[in-house]
Parts: sequence; structure tokens; C-alpha cells
Amino acid sequence: SNILYVGIEGKGIYKSTDGGVTWNKKSRGIIAYPDQQNLQQLCPPDPNRIVIDPTNTQRLFLSPGDISTGYIDWPYGETGGIWESLDGAESWHQILKENLNAAGTSLAIDPQNPSIIYFGINSDPATFDEAPIKESLNKKGVMYKTVDGGNTWEEINTGMLPGLQASGIFINPQNSQQIMLLTQAHYHEYGENYIKEIFSYEQFGPLKSVDGGKTWTKLAANLPAPFQNPFDGDVAKKNFDHMIVRPFLFGEEFPSDVQQKSFYSTDGGQTFTETSTYINIGRYDPHDPGGNHLFGYAPWYAEGDLVESKDAGATWEPLGQAAEIDNIKVKVTNFVWNPQNPDTVYMSGTQGYVWKSTDGGKNWKTVLELEKVKE
Repeated sequence: SNILYVGIEGKGIYKSTDGGVTWNKKSRGIIAYPDQQNLQQLCPPDPNRIVIDPTNTQRLFLSPGDISTGYIDWPYGETGGIWESLDGAESWHQILKENLNAAGTSLAIDPQNPSIIYFGINSDPATFDEAPIKESLNKKGVMYKTVDGGNTWEEINTGMLPGLQASGIFINPQNSQQIMLLTQAHYHEYGENYIKEIFSYEQFGPLKSVDGGKTWTKLAANLPAPFQNPFDGDVAKKNFDHMIVRPFLFGEEFPSDVQQKSFYSTDGGQTFTETSTYINIGRYDPHDPGGNHLFGYAPWYAEGDLVESKDAGATWEPLGQAAEIDNIKVKVTNFVWNPQNPDTVYMSGTQGYVWKSTDGGKNWKTVLELEKVKE
């Protein structure tokens, strides 16, 4: 549990083997383009999700984010897809195949069978001028599935909407046939020198499957309109009926100071209740047998930015604060618990920050920031 991995935008993957005391770059093999500001330096694709195989901790998967839609053998698509490491991040290789959309946004492996991998994608048409295909590369859905470790892939029929994107995949550890897929859809308007994002009122919201992805139930109608487009969320590992989602309202029809909301469910998404404070990032404690304990990042909470809930998201209390968080330059992006010690929690943030708490979130120590990052 002293071995940690973190992805830093524009920098790559970093690994610590001593609980965050020291870090070393581990991006060998990942395709990267020259940095436009410094052509002598490579700029790796933005890391979006890192998953460790629970049956073999030397085997890792990485899905980059913010990749233009395109097949894996297209320019700008070749930095996306799914990168696999079999040696603890010492080297990486691509496992997505030709004629598959490389613009992945989420990733999960079956905890009962690590040969089964789910890859959620962005179904938008390609945004770069040289793209030979100007329409969506996906016809049935926004998820690929492999049952043989990446040798063959199937496009899963989740249903389609214009601009539909997968924003999170969660698999029930007790029954891996149960999958929760978070989705959001929005349009794009393309000008000569700009790309404009346009809010969509037609959404699928969370999608639920009980048969390994063969069929799906749309849960958008269980969220109040227009809060039906979750950009982030989490599902409790010990209680798959407990989930939290954070939609996002944007666009000209919503003023810049619009009241954003977040929601939780204790019945598998059949009903959702608004959280008492806005939770931008919420994560369940994997040690809690009831799935009721969460940590949250609440940037508008008067008593502090870090909060916790002990009743599945109904009420929230302040946690200890990390001094660097200012909600403008430094924001929280994730919480990860030590799998062996529930009092040790790691928190990541923008600007390459990683914090560590050894007392259940009461106090936080900075263990990484951009100034300490080695090239």
C-alpha cells in the first residue's frame, strides 16, 4: 500500500514506492507530441483514469482524457485508447485495436475476471480538420467491452444521443454483471477559430445494467431536469445501491453564477435526493461495510472545502483543510483510501498536488506538487 500512481496533466505518470515521500516519472512507451511552447519537450496526453488489476498489481491500465475523437491509428487518436503496463508502470503499450474510437473518458476492469475490460468513450465527431470521417465513429453506444484482455473488442449497445459521452464506469464487486455507467451529452458548434459547447436537455443520465452490459436502463428521469447529465460521481463498493452524482449546467441559457447541485441515491438510482451542500467530487470509503461514509470536495461550503458524510450523503460535516486549496488555481480532483488502513487517505488536486492524511482526514500533508515534479 506504499506504492502510489498519479497522473499529472502535461507531465505524465508518476510513481511512489514509499507512500509519497519520493516520486519518479513512469511514462515510457506512451506516445506524446512535442509541447507547442517548447518543441524540444514532449507533452504526454492528459491522464484520465489509472486502474490497477486487483489480481496482479504489476498490471495497470491508463486511459488518457481530452483526446479528439478518432481511430487509434489516426493522428491525434494514437495518444488515446488504453495503455497497459505489465511491469508496474516501467513500460506501457497500447491495447486498443484499429477501427475503434480512441477518445476514451472512463475505464473499468471486472474485479472477478480481469480479462474483462470496459472502455467508455466520447461519441462526438472528430474535431481536427484532417479527419477522414466527419461523423460519429460509434453507432450503437459509448462503451467498448473485451473479454480476452484486449485482443478483441465489442461496441456495447448503450443507445446513442448526439454528443453522448461516458463519464464513469462502476462494477459491483459482489456481482460483476451489475454495472453503472454515468453519461452526459452536449452539442458542439464549430467555427473557423473556435469550438462552442452547447448544453443538451436530452440525456440518458446514469445507465444501469444487470446483465454485463447486454441491456441498459436509463435513469435520467429519476433526476430533476435539467440536472440529468452527471459529469462525475461514485458508487459504493460495499453497497452498490449507494451512489452520488454531480451534474453540470453550462451554456448561454445558464448564467455564470447558476446554482449547481449534486445528488445521492440509496436505492440504486431509482430515486435521487439533493445533497445538503454542493459536492463537486464525492468518493465512498471502501472500508465502510454499509457504504455510508464519503469524503467530499465542497468548494462553496462556508465551513471549509473538505467535508465528510456518515449517512450516505444526507448530511455533511467539515473535515480538516489542506492549506493550498483555493478553489481557483488549486482544486480537489480525487480521494483514494489506503486499502489496508482506513485512516490513511490520499487526495489529489490540480497543479500536481497530492496530499496525505494518516488520521482519517483531520490533517493533511502535501506529498507532491508541480515544483517537486521531476521530468
